[in-house]
Amino acid sequence: MEAARFTFSVQVPIDGKPPTVGNGTHVAFAVEDRSIVNQFYAALRYSGSDDGALGLRPNYDANYYGAFVRDTDSYKIEAAIYSAK
Repeated sequence: MEAARFTFSVQVPIDGKPPTVGNGTHVAFAVEDRSIVNQFYAALRYSGSDDGALGLRPNYDANYYGAFVRDTDSYKIEAAIYSAK
């Protein structure tokens, strides 16, 4: 199994607006394979909203595959993997 790579960063909100409860907060989970990202994104049928459909994001890494959602409080949550599996 590939070792998970975790990063901690503090940034200003991407939209340039002041940080609030749902703006400027981002929680990410490193997962073991792309099927888990797919399952994570599919959970939107129960609640939350899309904030970046699942797929490759080569601007982050050639194998970066992730999905972004917002929970009911507007917190941004991501599931991602840096692997082709």
